[in-house]
Amino acid sequence: MHDMEELKPLDALISVDRKLIDIMEWHAPDEEPRTYPLEQHYERYAMLGWPRDAPVEIVNGFVTAQHLAIYAWFVYAFSSVAELQALVTLEHALRRRMANEPARGLKDRLRHAVRAGWIKGERLRTLHPFVNPVSPAAFASRPVDPHGAESLQTFIDNLPEQRNWLAHGNWNGGSDSFMVLDLVLQLINQLYSR
Repeated sequence: MHDMEELKPLDALISVDRKLIDIMEWHAPDEEPRTYPLEQHYERYAMLGWPRDAPVEIVNGFVTAQHLAIYAWFVYAFSSVAELQALVTLEHALRRRMANEPARGLKDRLRHAVRAGWIKGERLRTLHPFVNPVSPAAFASRPVDPHGAESLQTFIDNLPEQRNWLAHGNWNGGSDSFMVLDLVLQLINQLYSR
């Protein structure tokens, strides 16, 4: 059962939400110290960057998702809102790329993008939580997912349901939004690659 959210008092507004810290420390690799400072949290999301070559409203939508994920440090429930914002931004990017061609939702738009060759599983980088941030160069050069096509199909099958779950007022307790934002960014970058 989840604890009921309460409005933080003003003097505690910018204090850490212990729920996020507990989750991140629990997920830390065994050889790493069990601490998770704000600087580390910020660096993880900054490491993602933003959509290259995408229209400004897509960049703004994704950066908003990053800010929400970063502010989950203070209000853990923002991590679910960050995921929703990222998924809504992905659907907006698909709609723009498709020039508003008719499609019945996120899943159909993703399938269209695959058929059109705009998104390819073989180009997806391996997803990893990167609890400990790495350099931008190391992040950009991580290996390509050897099961990219299968992973992409799994994402297409599950992302719309995840978006709907979040859009209807639910939230993902016990999760971290980093890998969702990473995946969404990879897909948007593929949509707008030159």
